[in-house]
Amino acid sequence: MTLSSLQKTANDPRYAPGLVFAVFFVIPLSFALYTNHAWEDWYITFRASKNLALGNGLVFQPGERLHTFTSPLGTLIPALLAWITGGQADDLVLWLFRLFNCMLLGSTGVLTWHIGRSIHRHHFATFILLLYLAIDPKLIDNSINGMETAMMAFFLTLTIYALVVKQGTAQLITLTMALAGVMWTRPDGFVYVSGLLLGVLIWPNRHRADWFRLLVKAGMLAVLLYLPWLIWATWYYGTPIPNTVLAKSMGSARSAIDVLQSVLLFPVNTFRGQGKMHLIFTPTYLEFGGWPFFLYTISKILTTLAIFYWLVPKATGWGKILSLSAFISVLYLSTINYPYPWYIPMGTFFCIYALSMLLDQLLTWVRANALLNTSVRSL
Repeated sequence: MTLSSLQKTANDPRYAPGLVFAVFFVIPLSFALYTNHAWEDWYITFRASKNLALGNGLVFQPGERLHTFTSPLGTLIPALLAWITGGQADDLVLWLFRLFNCMLLGSTGVLTWHIGRSIHRHHFATFILLLYLAIDPKLIDNSINGMETAMMAFFLTLTIYALVVKQGTAQLITLTMALAGVMWTRPDGFVYVSGLLLGVLIWPNRHRADWFRLLVKAGMLAVLLYLPWLIWATWYYGTPIPNTVLAKSMGSARSAIDVLQSVLLFPVNTFRGQGKMHLIFTPTYLEFGGWPFFLYTISKILTTLAIFYWLVPKATGWGKILSLSAFISVLYLSTINYPYPWYIPMGTFFCIYALSMLLDQLLTWVRANALLNTSVRSL
């Protein structure tokens, strides 16, 4: 099957959803079968999950109520799997969790296909968006090594899907579930969705008041869905802030002034080639060597285009919204002293969305000029 025929099949509504799901499911599963990679944080988190399944409480060490994990869902779902399997088959739980995440990535692909058909004027832009997300090495690896990356990708995609595709009551319900899911996945999830929610208010495609009412309702309902975890964690651990967050900030804590300075200087540092832009479109741990230097340059160029596309006056509405989301995500990653590998895919996620919108606009411009030249020659 040629690339053109594959692209044509991927655009056919009869076959596309199933094909996209299969591709997004099989690639990470194949990677897991080949590498059997499990991140060290998986074992730290799973120890708390297993203790819960065995009736010892959601703790790393029975009797010591320490909040030793970051993602509630990334801990509770393995705990459920451990309980179902009897708490004695650790490797089986990891593989079941991998299968669960592969299914989430498959669903992410299907939602992305629907989103692309709504925001792109050219199928090729949707095809490139799907292709990159399907083969992004950091997204794949951190979805099968025990981290919560697949869940974040799914709920962020569901947020975009709710804003772009859904309408009426279905939009409110879908957006509420997406926002709550983001927060249940990572406590810093609100940062990644902030660009989307802010963007639809700045560049609305319908009455701004309608968007505002929708976001307020969905936000309040999402808070209500997340509130039980905050209340329980505060009662059980004494604080809703994970010890993982506190531990990572030790020795590298930054004052409010330092963070503000990073934010204000972000555009300047971007053009100087500083910050975390070299991480967005490169393999994990590129800085350890073994990769060609030009990958740094390519990543910086692509990331710069993605995060500043929203400043282009003729950029489309969704192009600006997704680019602003990329800007905020990369800015957030740049304020972290050392963003861990499973943090980076969220920046890449929004950057590839923004670049797909830029590609779509370029294709429209090329086609318009080609038609114009044809018309001129025919006169």
